[in-house]
Amino acid sequence: SGAGANAEYMGEGFNVVCCLCVCALARTRVSRCYSNEAPSTAPPLEDMNDSRHDLTVAVAVKPDDRRRLSRLDSFDDRLDITLFSRWRQYRIYVRRFLDSRPVEIFLLVMVLLYAIKVFIDLATSDSPLDTDVQAALDTVDFAILSFFLAELLLRLGAFGKTYLADWWNIFDGAIVIASFILGLITVSASSLVVLRLMRVIFRLLRVVVIFRKVSESNRTLHRIRKVTDYAIRSPVERVIEILNYAQSLKGMNHSVKDDLNWCIEVIASNKLHDPVIDSNFNNNNRRNGRAFLEDLELEAWVDQVSGRVTKRSVNGRRGSTTVSRVSVRKSFNGNSSSHEDLMDQFSTEPIESVFDKVDSISFDIFEFRDVCAGDELVIMGFKLFEKFRLFSKFSINSSRLVNFLREIQLGYRETNPYHNATHAADVAQTTAYIMTTGKLAEKAKMSDLEIMGMLLAAIIHDFEHPGFNNPFHIKTKHPLAIRYNDKSVLESHHVAASFAVLLKEECNFMQHMADDRYRSIRENIVALVMATDMANHFQELGIFRGKLNLPDFANLEKKDDRQLVFDIALHASDVSNPAKPLPIYAQWVDRVMNEFFLQGDQEKRLNLPVSMFMDRDTASINKCQVGFMDVIVQPLFVAFHSFLPDIDPFINNIASNKTHFQALLEQENLRSNSNSTSATVEPKSPALPTVTVPVISSRPQEGASPASDSTSNSTQEIELKQRTASPVNGNANGS
Repeated sequence: SGAGANAEYMGEGFNVVCCLCVCALARTRVSRCYSNEAPSTAPPLEDMNDSRHDLTVAVAVKPDDRRRLSRLDSFDDRLDITLFSRWRQYRIYVRRFLDSRPVEIFLLVMVLLYAIKVFIDLATSDSPLDTDVQAALDTVDFAILSFFLAELLLRLGAFGKTYLADWWNIFDGAIVIASFILGLITVSASSLVVLRLMRVIFRLLRVVVIFRKVSESNRTLHRIRKVTDYAIRSPVERVIEILNYAQSLKGMNHSVKDDLNWCIEVIASNKLHDPVIDSNFNNNNRRNGRAFLEDLELEAWVDQVSGRVTKRSVNGRRGSTTVSRVSVRKSFNGNSSSHEDLMDQFSTEPIESVFDKVDSISFDIFEFRDVCAGDELVIMGFKLFEKFRLFSKFSINSSRLVNFLREIQLGYRETNPYHNATHAADVAQTTAYIMTTGKLAEKAKMSDLEIMGMLLAAIIHDFEHPGFNNPFHIKTKHPLAIRYNDKSVLESHHVAASFAVLLKEECNFMQHMADDRYRSIRENIVALVMATDMANHFQELGIFRGKLNLPDFANLEKKDDRQLVFDIALHASDVSNPAKPLPIYAQWVDRVMNEFFLQGDQEKRLNLPVSMFMDRDTASINKCQVGFMDVIVQPLFVAFHSFLPDIDPFINNIASNKTHFQALLEQENLRSNSNSTSATVEPKSPALPTVTVPVISSRPQEGASPASDSTSNSTQEIELKQRTASPVNGNANGS
């Protein structure tokens, strides 16, 4: 009202200030009454800025709650509670009012008018304007300041102490209030020199306020533009828009704004599932005496698993690895063998005695390999198909399936210490264990087609693996890396080459399958095998952890959710060696480290940087295994266990194996420290492990007999010797 009145009425503007003071005292009275009489019914006043309490307060103190109000001792108590309830509701309404679009647009117009007025004042400070013009400008200035003061008081009442947590808000409020009071005084005393000087000073300070207001107005315009934009947008854009809006709210703490900035940056740059090293966790490990990895080593682990290749020139040279498949045995001609004949052949007493433990965590794949005489993958695949009754359910030709399995087994290099047919059979058995004993098939209500897809994916997941990893193929510009554009190079080849085998007439046991079923199982197998790429580990694990927080995820009603769980199951089976009993795990340690060292040797020959833990002269086996469990295996199985509680034995084995290798690592560090402080310099013995294996690029000749293959495979057993024998279980040292 005073904005458009004459100067005499504006002189009574002190009445407005008095009214505001009365309102503040009334608010204090209501707050005191509430805090004294009803501390147990709602949160303290300083916490009322949290919107989470809105519903709680509204329900607890709503006026029509007669039974609750009747329990209060006096009318004053009931009045205090009712007043507080209404005040709380008013605060909510005021917040919504201030955040509404009409109010934001109105304040934006006021900011523009105020900017024009301030710049006019600065431009005419040396040459005074006409008295009437100056009076009109003063009136406009006073009116705009009145709106700003009203906004300030409304926000202070709506947001409370949170609004004052930002020092810029305090500064803006002080300038607005001082300018408002100065405007009241200068209307009747404009001739005073001191007041004129103060007015000039506040003009300069108002410039700062203008820049603040303009900044807020830009965010307002951005939000308004977003609201009126009906173009097709992704959910990510909507999330970023919400975060930007939250960041612009009044009273937001600076640290919270920084966190929101970080969230926006991570989401906008598509780094939501990238691994981040938790320095606090590593510091806790140091305090607990478990400093097995420094930050740089942990970062190197993450880089290696994520497939981040060091960009160095390799002088155009390419590695000598090949993925050409040479048959070790002649393809099995199953046309003359019935299903019963094959069952008899694959069900001898030694085989059955070992296979009976297939649903046990203690199943020994190496014992199974020995009793199968080198046909462990063929027999494992056949017997698992029989176990899940897939022959009868899909009318599978047994002879064609055996032909397919034998061709796949031939594609696994026996010269690979780790990625061979034994590893494939082990992954297939572990996958079956998760589906049966782990009750994945029961919980996910897996169809027969999904079960067969899981088994086939486990069988073929490393088909024709050359013994070198994806980063090596990328660094050496291998033809496979060129063909698959450096993306999941080996995994793409595994699944493509396996389906090429399946399409052979003598191997195509799916020839009578309906097209829709074939497309479904092929899609499932391709996704499963691609999920075994370690470069996708952190992203898949991050997505899986996020899904676990969704209430409807456990039902697995969505196709993508089902595929994600199956991907995690196969990936867990692929890296499940540390989840097995120590005697079995120790044998896998020997094999994987020797394959690592063979790649390291090849990298040295090609003048490439040697990958982490692949230099036989410097690598620590114990540190490698502890890091592998800490960074990869344990987080994966813990997350999977939260979804599938029946895999408890895996969790227990990981914990015990980790303790075992940590003890070995501590002894290794003690020996290393004692050697470094010793005054006597002894000749250096060979670095930690020594390897004796055939050259990996050579393949056995076609036509070799199963007996000779078994003998050849047994001579390739790898012995890893520590520099000094450890008193702890010798199996972990490969002895």
